[in-house]
Amino acid sequence: MSAAVGEGAELPGIELAREPYITVWPSRLAELDRCGRAYRNRYVLGLRGEEAPSHPALELGLAVHRELEKRHTAPGRHDEPEPILEHDPQTLEAVARFVAAHRTVCPGGPQGDAAYRGGERTLGWRFTDERVLLLATIDAVWERPDGTIELRDYKTGGLAPDPTEDPAAAVHALLGRLTWPDRPLRVVYERLAHDPVLAAVDVDEEVVAGAARRVRHHAATLRAGDLPARPGPVCEPCPWRSTCPASVATGA
Repeated sequence: MSAAVGEGAELPGIELAREPYITVWPSRLAELDRCGRAYRNRYVLGLRGEEAPSHPALELGLAVHRELEKRHTAPGRHDEPEPILEHDPQTLEAVARFVAAHRTVCPGGPQGDAAYRGGERTLGWRFTDERVLLLATIDAVWERPDGTIELRDYKTGGLAPDPTEDPAAAVHALLGRLTWPDRPLRVVYERLAHDPVLAAVDVDEEVVAGAARRVRHHAATLRAGDLPARPGPVCEPCPWRSTCPASVATGA
């Protein structure tokens, strides 16, 4: 894993008080939208709740990510038909299906022309004036022959979001533009759950400005401290479901 944190660039439209840094990850943008109280418990107060029900789909997704990263870094092993890492017997067959799907859309496969520039790569940028540290982990970075940088996010769930509407894709676009300011840039969601499909966003000024607005809103919300509970389907897997007075989780 590699990390790079730049400093000194302007984040358009952000004017915040000079207070301790707010760390912004794409997943945290979504979590604050889901439930402010859970966000406060986890990231502001640092609480550890009760063990939440396991999520087999999440575990499978992590296994697929590890498998694909290994294939891109192990010389000559990308196109092996069977998984090259050890996996739980319950996930082995599913990992093999995802690998087969990925091979049909991989930009560096037998029919591809892109160069692999790293996987599970953390990009970061420190905005000193705004007191914001923006971070994101990219599943795979590819460089096309024409110089285009392609940031890929593997999606193994059946309900993969549209990158044109997903705040995580916007954050990836913003960090990509800051990291490669003079390159054509594209954010790609590689959907592998069914027939493999690519969904892409070409990064332009409008995309970057939209991401900046979203980061500004997120940081301002945290500094204002208005983090209400939002009871609903998110209560069932929540680690604080049995102690939250607003929870609607079964049995809580």
